[in-house]
Amino acid sequence: MPRPYWQWVVWARNGCLLVWLAAMLIPLGPWMDWIGWLTLHTLYGLVFMGMLVTWTIWPRVAFSRLRAKLLANEHLLCLSCGYPLKGLPARHTCPECGRPYEAEATRDAWRHWLEHRKLPPDVES
Repeated sequence: MPRPYWQWVVWARNGCLLVWLAAMLIPLGPWMDWIGWLTLHTLYGLVFMGMLVTWTIWPRVAFSRLRAKLLANEHLLCLSCGYPLKGLPARHTCPECGRPYEAEATRDAWRHWLEHRKLPPDVES
């Protein structure tokens, strides 16, 4: 997985897991008397729906956002950090992370990822 895509997905999933953990700890606190079981079950339902959206729909949203960013920058994004490389020399280093790149190899890697959802074996992210 390219790091620019994976970072969006992982951050959303980690946040969702933290909310789930907080919701699971609510019955252990002294405030359970005034929350009530009906409210607690409603909260659990909302947390479950949030997890469902985060784990199933969010990766698709992140993919479509990255695809739009790739098309706007002619498939020239750094494979490591996602910085737009459009307008920079064909052989250079990324100004954001310092990773060296070649424009045509980067384009080919992103096109391969869009088609197969995985980077070519000769590219390390």
